[in-house]
Amino acid sequence: MEEVNARAFPRAGLLGNPSDLFGGSTLAFTFDNLEAQVTLHPAETTNLPHGILSAGWEVFSQYFSEDDPTLEDRPFSLSSETTIPRQVGLAGSSALLIAALRAWSQWFEHPLPDHKIAEMAWQAETEILGLKAGPMDRLTQAYGGLIAIDGSQAFQATAVTRMDQTGLPPLLIAWSPQPGNPSGDVHKPVAERWERGDAQVILTVEQLDALTKEGISALEENDSTALASLMDRNFDLRASLYAVSEEDQRMVSIARDLGAAAKLCGSGGAVLVLPSPSEPVEKLEEAFASSGFFTLIPHVAQRTTSGGESP
Repeated sequence: MEEVNARAFPRAGLLGNPSDLFGGSTLAFTFDNLEAQVTLHPAETTNLPHGILSAGWEVFSQYFSEDDPTLEDRPFSLSSETTIPRQVGLAGSSALLIAALRAWSQWFEHPLPDHKIAEMAWQAETEILGLKAGPMDRLTQAYGGLIAIDGSQAFQATAVTRMDQTGLPPLLIAWSPQPGNPSGDVHKPVAERWERGDAQVILTVEQLDALTKEGISALEENDSTALASLMDRNFDLRASLYAVSEEDQRMVSIARDLGAAAKLCGSGGAVLVLPSPSEPVEKLEEAFASSGFFTLIPHVAQRTTSGGESP
């Protein structure tokens, strides 16, 4: 077989996160300004880097080992590259994993539905590597585009509803040049409180879940004012449970000082900003740049197939 190439994009949580870790619903989207790519080449023996891709291969090969005993008969070498910044809450690690699963699906001619690719990625990170992670990142990257996720259904095919991305107002993403803490470490203390039945955590998750449902209505009605209010509320609710780093608070403050709404894209290190209609986005970009942060205007990625190519 000739070489196989697959890709995946970073994601930004629009509303609801991190309630997905506890069965809550979320809105999120992928954007293709940045990407992760995995390429498989024919080889005499299979060679994999340690870590997340090795964990992904363990899940994939176990899933197909009974139905396809010839997996070892098609060895490959794997190379990867990514432009997604590390550990800034844009799901760069799971993007590599999703791309690898898509590549293996093509290489071994085992088509997989998007929800199954997402579930395999989640299993690799939680069951093999022992990380705390919810379904949002993996489902968003497997399906692509703007989606609503019902976390109570986890990785069932019915968990995802595709949204009309034309309802999204213009957005900005800003991130820190310094990697933050691994997402699993960020979520672990709150997850432990959830498992103990902590009343504050339970109430906050319910409130975050409700924001998603309100956000769906705001998108359908093209109500950017309502969406901005919900995004600000999302950050404040999250901050009531999670410690907010100085860098994250600085980015949110820069946005709010210019009348914009802001929330974290993921576990920390990057913020999603909805600019105020009265302030040009260039002013926001300048304010972030002068404080040492990077920015981009996200281009929402179209849906990708399991093979990683646009249909």
